[in-house]
Amino acid sequence: MNIFNLNKMILSISLVSSTLSALELSMDGCASSVSKDSTGCDSKKILLSEKKDIFKIQEENLSQTNKQTYISEVLQSLSVKHKGKELTIVRNITNNQESCPPHCIVPMRIGGIKTVGELETLDFLKGLKEKGNSLVLDTRESKYYNEGTIPGALNLPAHMLLEKSKYFNDVLAVLGIKKVGNDWKFKEVHELLIFDNGITDNKASKAIETLLKLSYPSDKILYYRGGFTAWKDLGLTIYSEK
Repeated sequence: MNIFNLNKMILSISLVSSTLSALELSMDGCASSVSKDSTGCDSKKILLSEKKDIFKIQEENLSQTNKQTYISEVLQSLSVKHKGKELTIVRNITNNQESCPPHCIVPMRIGGIKTVGELETLDFLKGLKEKGNSLVLDTRESKYYNEGTIPGALNLPAHMLLEKSKYFNDVLAVLGIKKVGNDWKFKEVHELLIFDNGITDNKASKAIETLLKLSYPSDKILYYRGGFTAWKDLGLTIYSEK
């Protein structure tokens, strides 16, 4: 290739490159090469403009998915006065999976059962070896238990405590409940700490209510309301089968 053809090729590449650059700038709405306003193509301004567009899209998406749901099984909203104005407390969610029912906020207390937090749960775990008659029960389905649970917890899905469950009698035997004739005996029952996924899960409360109906001693049950979600969010160690 002679020097004339080489120079011609370089000139062609330069023209194409210049054309593409001008096109990109005009698409961004700031062709500074033909504008007296040199700040029009400032990279920071372009990034800020793109961020605004991204935030706008995110806000639109949120507004499309936001919906109201019940706070609890019976409470839909609550009106209160704040600084002389009437305000309504509602529960907003971003997807149907969190809707109530079934994901209703559960009460802090269930009957006469004591509700505990993380430190009390850790104390209970510490005493598992010492007492020998204590159990920590994860009432979530086995799938979620296997993905992660509180160390030391046994898996007892809440549905296994239903009388129609084929595991009903076996489960009660594990808890130390004995049936003599038509009566249940609770002399050798275990101390229980029961939890589920957290404040919008009712599996633990359902399990506790079932045990109370059977006359399980309320002073032998503790309820960890924060559940696995609170435990995990606090960065505490979890056990996983994976």
